[in-house]
Amino acid sequence: MFTCWPSNCGSLALPSRFTHPPSCATQFAVVSRRWRTPMPKLKNVLSGDDQFNFLIALIGLIHREGEIHITAAAERLGMSVEAVRKAMSTLVVAGHRKPSGAEEIPFNFDWDLFDEEQVLRFSDSDIILDAPRISTRQAAAIAAGLSYLKSLPEFASEADVDSLIALLASTQPTASPPTIFFEVGTVGADVGLLRRAILAELQISCSYTNQRGEESVRSLEPFRLDPRGAVWYLKAYCPISRQIKSFRLDRMRQIVLGENPWSEAARQAFAEFDQEEDRLYVPGESDTDVIVEVDPEAYELVSEFTTISEPNSSSSGVIRVTIKVGHLPNLGHLIAKYGGAARVISPPVARELVRNYALSALGQKSNDFQRIEDED
Repeated sequence: MFTCWPSNCGSLALPSRFTHPPSCATQFAVVSRRWRTPMPKLKNVLSGDDQFNFLIALIGLIHREGEIHITAAAERLGMSVEAVRKAMSTLVVAGHRKPSGAEEIPFNFDWDLFDEEQVLRFSDSDIILDAPRISTRQAAAIAAGLSYLKSLPEFASEADVDSLIALLASTQPTASPPTIFFEVGTVGADVGLLRRAILAELQISCSYTNQRGEESVRSLEPFRLDPRGAVWYLKAYCPISRQIKSFRLDRMRQIVLGENPWSEAARQAFAEFDQEEDRLYVPGESDTDVIVEVDPEAYELVSEFTTISEPNSSSSGVIRVTIKVGHLPNLGHLIAKYGGAARVISPPVARELVRNYALSALGQKSNDFQRIEDED
């Protein structure tokens, strides 16, 4: 690129960078040095979502406390004082237009109080007062989840969980909100020991009683703990069957943490397990094909087993499907859980077992009935 200077510009006192421009090599060296200079790290730079969540948290904090010093607010939210100042400036201009065309500013700070004492307080927050509260059912669900965490050994001594439960109770409109407790089922196995084995990726050995009442010493490679209602299951790789199976914790005894790490076969199975359907029951070669008919409220029964045919559905939502059952005597208990919403069609031996279970529940006798002590 060439620059043509006028003939009468000789009398102008131009800077040297115009009269003697640097060469391309010199300019490239200057730019390269700038590129090599690291950019300063920016503190409290938030993405759009994080900035929105920060503003919501700041609004809730000021509304709940009424008045709070800016330093205390920054410490509570884990941000700098300057970030809180910028958030206040953002809230001041966060207005919207009403249908009438007038602009409404939802958040008005008491700037006099802030200038004099550095205290945050809303002078007018009608929109916050009109904000909907969570329902009692929603509060119960959240409190149940927090209580569940509190029941776990890792969170038993966490004061933050207690403070969250108390904070949730204080938001309810009733004068004395009900206390909600959630307690997991009792297990016979050492859950803490199993968790350590999972985190350390170590094998364990234990005495296990299966659903047929057969007791044996097992070597397992634990992968995950699954609470299903009041029953806990351990997902583990079984070297004997060479697959991942579910083991009830209340049937496990004498658990010993080993020193051997997970085998390569177990690691491969765990890697493939994430891509498969997670089922509580893993079928075996000796399983029995059972045709069941279930109403919509009993679809869960089918989801816990491997199906070997496509479900045939009707207009009423009833489906008929073939599943694989490992221990037929347990079928009566499983069908009875759904109170008539699940029915066994075939084979006859499965229908007879379900019938005998129902007769026993009604106090009647059956010569063919077999009582099962350990039921799934």
